Amino acid sequence: MSVRRKSADVVPVAPAVARQRRGSDLSDKVAMFNKKFHEHHEKQLSNPFSDVERPEGYQIAKLDVNDPNYGRPPAGSMTELRGKKANQHMRKEWRTLCETIYDCGYRFPDGTAIIRFGDLFNIYNTISDKCVGNLLSARKHGFVSFEGEMLYQRRDEDTEITLAKPIEEIVKLLPIVFDPNQHLLDNLQE
Repeated sequence: MSVRRKSADVVPVAPAVARQRRGSDLSDKVAMFNKKFHEHHEKQLSNPFSDVERPEGYQIAKLDVNDPNYGRPPAGSMTELRGKKANQHMRKEWRTLCETIYDCGYRFPDGTAIIRFGDLFNIYNTISDKCVGNLLSARKHGFVSFEGEMLYQRRDEDTEITLAKPIEEIVKLLPIVFDPNQHLLDNLQE
């Protein structure tokens, strides 16, 4: 059962005040939109890859391949943070892979180890579902070595995966570093 309000319970608002409040909200939003539009337009004017119409005689800054920031995202941008997060994640994956090979494989006195791909696949699959991708990436960066260009389950079960460097060196190259800004990286929307 709904309760009906009596007209005495309602506090009247002057129509001019209500219009002014709504109008100011709308004008604030319009001003914010225009500000964002002008910021974006200025950014596009300086972007050499943008097809925005430029005023006659407008000079675009030439890209310099020798510039140390060439091909890199602007410092402090979300793109830079995402790149750092991805790099940190891959380094952690490589280290976990190398430690798994060392812990579960046959160890050599020089600090390296060897394991069959079939055994590594069965063990590492409980850790990550990216065993082959991580192996290919770790080989590209010089942490592991194996024969062939690709590894396939069942066909390459006996292929030997070898640590290319001693585990102590790998641990030094791939430190797990505490980053005080990690909470910023963890909260990024994927």
